[in-house]
Amino acid sequence: YIDECRSIVYVGDVIRTISHFLKVGTRADPGVYNLGGPESLSRCDLALGVAEHCGFDVHLAIEAEKAGLPPGPVPNPLDISMVSSKLFNVTGIPMTGLEKILEVTFPLVMSNKDAKLI
Repeated sequence: YIDECRSIVYVGDVIRTISHFLKVGTRADPGVYNLGGPESLSRCDLALGVAEHCGFDVHLAIEAEKAGLPPGPVPNPLDISMVSSKLFNVTGIPMTGLEKILEVTFPLVMSNKDAKLI
């Protein structure tokens, strides 16, 4: 969907953040923290990013708006993006963006317009 947004988070960032708090504890900085990626992306942006990175034709994707569909059994907001600046200020751990997540998750060798996982 082009209108449903979120802040994707890299599992490595989750592990580093949990490890940080296991080492230093939470007593010095108690509270609620958001753990999300550094950018708000639509589900369509995410799918197109993966497709492009993996060498697929992004022009084959059909964009759709969730807001124009009948509601599902459980209502949910279109934008569930998170601001993680408080977490960064406490831990110093920067969250990884989509481009780097794709590089790490889908390492590719491109040849003759074919994408092959290595």
